[in-house]
Amino acid sequence: ISSLASTSLYSFDKKIFSYLEKIKKSERNEIELPDALKMLSKEEEVHVIKGTGWLPIGYPWDLLKADIIMRKGSNSIGKGSKIRGKVRNSSIGENCTILGDVSNSIIMDNSFIGKNSVIENSVIGNNVRFDGKIKSKNNAVSVVNGRKIAAGKFGAAIGGNVTAEAAVIEAGVKVWPGNNLNGRIKNDVL
Repeated sequence: ISSLASTSLYSFDKKIFSYLEKIKKSERNEIELPDALKMLSKEEEVHVIKGTGWLPIGYPWDLLKADIIMRKGSNSIGKGSKIRGKVRNSSIGENCTILGDVSNSIIMDNSFIGKNSVIENSVIGNNVRFDGKIKSKNNAVSVVNGRKIAAGKFGAAIGGNVTAEAAVIEAGVKVWPGNNLNGRIKNDVL
């Protein structure tokens, strides 16, 4: 028992597989890596590196906070991306086309943001075609497992392979991958 947390970042050699074969499945019916690691540590020397910081990511808005820290306030633009609009304090993936206005957001690879689009404080997945607006709120709320969760300054999270035409997406909304959207979106789209 300690005040430390495992960030689940490991580097093993192939010996770990023999330990994984020895352990029984857990109550979740899974072979648990920590159980194998505990067994390994009784027979082999295990080295632990204590980190100096930790950026927990549980929700899409946590990605935005971590991204700001990692970028240190400057834009990050991926290879092959074309920026014709405005990008402020954001990360743009590879091979994206940004014709609209993106601020404080993450746009992942191969996405297209249309002319006159506005995206604020949002996470946009891979292969998204977005035409519309996502405005953020300082005190956005998002529903997670049926409960309202405070998201802070947040717009929306759009999963991969989504097409949105003339969409206006409310703050706190999450859109699962593969959806086609248009018009006003006030609730999560599964």
